Amino acid sequence: MRPADRRFLGVLTALVKSLAEAGDVVIVGRGSQAILGDRNDAVHVQVVCDLEERVRRIAERDSIEAAAANARIQESDRERNPWYRKYFSVDFESPHLYDVILNTARLGEDEVTHQVISLVRARVTS
Repeated sequence: MRPADRRFLGVLTALVKSLAEAGDVVIVGRGSQAILGDRNDAVHVQVVCDLEERVRRIAERDSIEAAAANARIQESDRERNPWYRKYFSVDFESPHLYDVILNTARLGEDEVTHQVISLVRARVTS
């Protein structure tokens, strides 16, 4: 790893750990499932959705054509696993990094939100 990459990883790791120490925080991505993998008070959730629904949601959210949304998603997906391998030596799709995997296309966003809140509350009270 190049020096600039090591510095980036050091800053990212320190920031994520600092946020976790402060508590009452939701960290989306940024390798947090790898950085905080050993913390018993962290809940690691992978949220998934089929491509067609992802395209529809991104196109609607960003007011872009479906083709542009699809291209954006494809690029992001192509870059994600190499990024996790480079910085954390993990496959971000590995179910072993997560406490639970929830599918918003099947369950809906509201139900997924409810499930995550329930998981967090259960972890906090145990």
